[in-house]
Amino acid sequence: IRSRSQWKARKPKSVTRLNVPVEYFVVHHSATGSCFTTEACDRLVRSIQNYHMDKRHFADIGYNFLIGGNGAVYEGRGWSIQGAHTISYNPKSI
Repeated sequence: IRSRSQWKARKPKSVTRLNVPVEYFVVHHSATGSCFTTEACDRLVRSIQNYHMDKRHFADIGYNFLIGGNGAVYEGRGWSIQGAHTISYNPKSI
């Protein structure tokens, strides 16, 4: 898993702890462009975080994890922080 520090994530504005174990695992498609190198995927994940924080006014990137076109798994909010990806299911899903 590529850590937040590796892809140079911004610090979250706030965090809400996730109640574990979660009941659901949710998979999304980001509907963004593709990336195939570590550098390009790092940039894309940062751009998703910027969009979520600056335009959607989320506290952080909305997803707990992301998968880049390079096959790498990227840490978003991670295992213990509630995401902002599925209304009504955020407290009980990753």
